[in-house]
Amino acid sequence: MEAVMSAAGGGQVSYRPVVNLPNVITALRIVLGLAAVGLALAVPETTVQYVATSLFVLATLTDFVDGYFAKGWGLVTPFGKLFDPLADKIIVLAGCVGLSLLGRLPWWITALIIAREGIIEAWRFRLVWRGEVVSSSVQLARVKMGFQSALIALLLLPDATWQPPGMPTVERAAFLLSWLSYVTLGVTLWTGGQYLYNYWRQHRLAPT
Repeated sequence: MEAVMSAAGGGQVSYRPVVNLPNVITALRIVLGLAAVGLALAVPETTVQYVATSLFVLATLTDFVDGYFAKGWGLVTPFGKLFDPLADKIIVLAGCVGLSLLGRLPWWITALIIAREGIIEAWRFRLVWRGEVVSSSVQLARVKMGFQSALIALLLLPDATWQPPGMPTVERAAFLLSWLSYVTLGVTLWTGGQYLYNYWRQHRLAPT
């Protein structure tokens, strides 16, 4: 159970279960994401690669579902607010590492994404521990997750996807995916810098 202050109830403390539908769906996102990456690494067959890609796309879509139930059913909890973005980071980092092991994503890009996510998540937990809140843009977070999810899903697709009979599209696809990798990395680093900047600005403007 988790204690939640209710403003509408005159500051009374209400208790909500940590194990609720939104949090279960969030946990399912982690399971599906890790299963997709594990499947892609374990079975390098075209059909299985398509299944792995489908599982990963399904995992990313659950992000909308758990948010819908959490807000629509009044099941938003402090634990869920931490668990939801953490789940996103777990499947993204697992996807990046898996793709680097498959040789589809340069390790230096994976390393920078891991560094960014690790720093921001450690900083966020530190602030939560101290009872501080940093305003962050939900729209920016969704844009970042959208780019990351699209990149991983496209790179999980088997090579046969980009090799239709009689059409020389392999080089063009490789070129576009390379640029998508760079853009995704740029968005990832930029949103991390924006988060730290927001923290600095809040403390700079806070009354002393």
